[in-house]
Amino acid sequence: MKKSKNKFIAIAASILLVLIIVVLIFSFKQDDWTESYSTDSSDPFGLEIFDKEINTILKNKKITRVNNWNYFRFSEHDTLPSKTILYFNTSIDKEYLEEIFENLENHEVFIIASAPFNYVNDSIYTYKKVKHVPSANQKDSLQFTNPDLKKFNSAFIYKSDFENINLKGYKSETLSKLKNSVTFQRFKIKNNYLYLCYTPQVFTNHYLKNNSLAYPSAILSYIKNDEVIFYNEGFKYDAEDDNYEQNDKSILYFILENKYLKIAFYLFLFGCISFTLFKTKRVQRIIPVIPENKNRSIEFIKTIANLYYNSGNNLGIIHKMNQQFLNRVEKKYHLKTDTLDKNFIVQLAKYSNQEYEFVNKVITKLKYYNATHLNPSQEEVNQHYINLKKIS
Repeated sequence: MKKSKNKFIAIAASILLVLIIVVLIFSFKQDDWTESYSTDSSDPFGLEIFDKEINTILKNKKITRVNNWNYFRFSEHDTLPSKTILYFNTSIDKEYLEEIFENLENHEVFIIASAPFNYVNDSIYTYKKVKHVPSANQKDSLQFTNPDLKKFNSAFIYKSDFENINLKGYKSETLSKLKNSVTFQRFKIKNNYLYLCYTPQVFTNHYLKNNSLAYPSAILSYIKNDEVIFYNEGFKYDAEDDNYEQNDKSILYFILENKYLKIAFYLFLFGCISFTLFKTKRVQRIIPVIPENKNRSIEFIKTIANLYYNSGNNLGIIHKMNQQFLNRVEKKYHLKTDTLDKNFIVQLAKYSNQEYEFVNKVITKLKYYNATHLNPSQEEVNQHYINLKKIS
């Protein structure tokens, strides 16, 4: 009963373990195709890969990562050398746009978003809605207007809704097109340029996993300043924080951030808990192995024989030999040994195939040894043993 119970517990624990593994595997979210354009996202439309490759794309340029728009509100930035503000987001608020125009006094601005002025009063600009659906039979191409950059043209396979912007009072210059729609343009404002790129998809993880850095590098080749302010709300730190260290993460954070390490960690915890629970039960005492009983009759006989032999009691040895002989005769020949008369001797000679005279002599000697008190010699003992063996 106890073995059946333990077996049931083991099976139940195994099933529970399998269920936990299945839940852990399928509990992780699938790829999220939301257009977040966040640098901390590994989803298809995240910018994790671009954030790692931007130093390769913008070689020999100082890149400052910013996640707080207040960075641009400090008055001292107005007197700093000219920089390039690289802005990634789905859209831009009105107050930010006003500050961008103020910064254009000293800095150029790149805005990479499909509908950059979505929340801005349209009295500042006009726009044309563009809906792009990838062709089924052929790949639509993003084409630069600059002849030197045409070799970097790239296929565009993404379904997209974007806006062609016209800022009131400013002339637009088209830098790249998709079919007949503008996808990359710039406006000369004051002493600098405002760049608008409506295809942020080409900077995402999905694009960069399936294509080279050529097209996004060609877009950013328009950056002329030596310092770039890379603004994205996905950054987990503030550029003004001098105590920030990018790898300052706990081990537990690192484990839980990776889905495979997370599974292993949960399984380790489950194993520890299961081991503790099973160990709290009473441990059964080990049952010793009982050796199998052996037949010690021969050893007993040898012991008794040595006892008589060492004490020199030859008569006692002969008495034991006579007793064993008569027992063997009863079992082997089925003869009664109560009376050792002439009839017994005749029957014994017949069954043992021995001469009557020899058998009579041996039985007579046997009766003599059983009746006498004289201790025979060792030679007599040996001879009597041989004679008895011949008969039985």
